[in-house]
Amino acid sequence: MLNFDKNDEYLDGYYYGTIKKNNFFIILNFKDNYLKRIEIQDKTLHLGIKYNPQKIVLNINCQDIYNSKKLCYKDFVLFNNPNKESSLNQLCYSKLKYKNIPKTSYLPDDVVEYLFANGFNIPFLKDLFKYQSQITNGIIDTF
Repeated sequence: MLNFDKNDEYLDGYYYGTIKKNNFFIILNFKDNYLKRIEIQDKTLHLGIKYNPQKIVLNINCQDIYNSKKLCYKDFVLFNNPNKESSLNQLCYSKLKYKNIPKTSYLPDDVVEYLFANGFNIPFLKDLFKYQSQITNGIIDTF
């Protein structure tokens, strides 16, 4: 799981999570409940760079996605997922996929579902992939 509790009064600092199955590493940077940045790394990609143990797949400042700064605060980005633990267990031990979560061709479904299970809401995930698709000229297809 990501090492933060959404119910904390303040999210402040760097928070990390890993998906060992696919070797992905997730970094969140909050400052006074404001999501400054989300970064996702695929540690298996080298892409021709010798001895490069990490490849950044997503690296987005929340303020770049939204014109309104208030949309980057935790109460707009996160939701209370009471089934977080069981959802994460489902990710680990089954192939059950959540049909209402946006999918992308650039990230494995498990990574997207991991973000959802940890409390990232669907509108934010949709906006995240839409923005990433725009800045990469459509490399990230969503479906």
